[in-house]
Amino acid sequence: MPKEENNNMGENMILFEMTGSPKEMGYKVKEDFVNYAKTKGYEHNPKNYNVLFTNDVNGSSGKMKKAAQKGIKIMSYSDI
Repeated sequence: MPKEENNNMGENMILFEMTGSPKEMGYKVKEDFVNYAKTKGYEHNPKNYNVLFTNDVNGSSGKMKKAAQKGIKIMSYSDI
């Protein structure tokens, strides 16, 4: 279960991890994307996540393969 946050979203936060680079979507560093995603109800948690954000949904990184095997939703950085 997601941890309680001070932004009043608390347990409604969606946990996510990242692979690839969000730079193509206008984020200078991954931290910029993490901060933006938090405002949309997402919380970065690389160990326990149910959404994987990537710059290439057709990619074949290790994280992408692991997510597909576990049935984790894969989304593009541009999806939020």
